[in-house]
Amino acid sequence: MICKICGRKFPEDYIWCPYDKTELQEGPCPEVHVRNSLTYRMMGKMKLALQEAKRAVELLPDDAEANMIYAVILYLMGDVNGAISSYKRTIELKPDYANAYYSLGIAYFRVARLKDAELMLKKVLELDPDFSIAHYWLGMVHFYRGKMDRAFEDYRAFLKVSPESTIAHYRLGILYLTRRKYAEAIPHLKKVIEKNPEHTTAYYHLGEAYWGVREWKNAVESLKLAIKYNPEDERPRKLLDMILGGGEI
Repeated sequence: MICKICGRKFPEDYIWCPYDKTELQEGPCPEVHVRNSLTYRMMGKMKLALQEAKRAVELLPDDAEANMIYAVILYLMGDVNGAISSYKRTIELKPDYANAYYSLGIAYFRVARLKDAELMLKKVLELDPDFSIAHYWLGMVHFYRGKMDRAFEDYRAFLKVSPESTIAHYRLGILYLTRRKYAEAIPHLKKVIEKNPEHTTAYYHLGEAYWGVREWKNAVESLKLAIKYNPEDERPRKLLDMILGGGEI
């Protein structure tokens, strides 16, 4: 095959020129639609990206990568149910595709199918134990399913790999608060504030934790900072009034 633009010669199985990005073969070229879809996505032109991905799937219905790209764009554009169907199709074509299970798990979480989300995320870790972000989302799923002990395990597992994860420290702090383990919550919430000094809800929950261990001064200081950074949030103001008035949580 010879490129009409640059004149370079390529083997017969080449379908497009990697130098000039032009098609070498006549007729539909699914790989070009895949490439165009990825390019449009990077440019933020999602409607065009979706059109190209859809065309690629029409030409390559049994290609796992084409179906995966289509699913991701559907998800990013808000068609979560459409994305779920395409993720499932991807897994049918490539049953060991850990990233497809992960994406399907997140999509199930988005539509509140928590049991299905749990199954998919567990499958991710079965296929690839190093896919550590799955631990974080499993923690979220277990939290909302009321499986608090498992949520603790998930967040701790994720923090072993990513000890600086602000959101994981925040979620673990909240978990400790739900169990009234105030002393255990404090270092995690302080870690959040260390990374983000204007995290208003972290100050609020840190105030809760300090109040729980009867560290009055620290509780008042944390709640005042929560009010400073977000005056519209009534929760720290109410808790501060309760503390100053000698009330109980």
